[in-house]
Amino acid sequence: EGKGWVADELLERKLDVLESLDAARAPLAVRPGGLEASAHVVACLMFMHAEEYEMDLFKEEYDEDVGHYILWPQLPEERLGELQALALDDASAYCEEVLEGMPTDMTFDEELEAELNQDIANGDTSKQTLALRLAVAYRLGVKRLLVGFLNK
Repeated sequence: EGKGWVADELLERKLDVLESLDAARAPLAVRPGGLEASAHVVACLMFMHAEEYEMDLFKEEYDEDVGHYILWPQLPEERLGELQALALDDASAYCEEVLEGMPTDMTFDEELEAELNQDIANGDTSKQTLALRLAVAYRLGVKRLLVGFLNK
């Protein structure tokens, strides 16, 4: 019982730190550009996996690839690798969960996009066709982004 209380208190302290960051309002998201561009979400996940005694070893640093400050650990390389692996496992699991929850797979969307592009090339510029092509292009963009992250 006491252990759960400690865990809850530690979680609250970690969330307080994340909410106080310069980039607190920046989306925690996988971004185009590989792991470097997604460093904000990876670093926040690393922080959540850190031990209590490691919390003060995370400092805000400007990250050129991300375009804003991120919380980055000042830890030995071995520990850095451990935390990064845990964070990437979490992020990858979430990407897979999102992909599995989508109503269609990438192959279906690619085939549908090709059909819609052909319809448009043949003169079908109805609102319905253009709206569907936009929706499919968006879905494909999200899927490609997630798959690209998983493949890094």
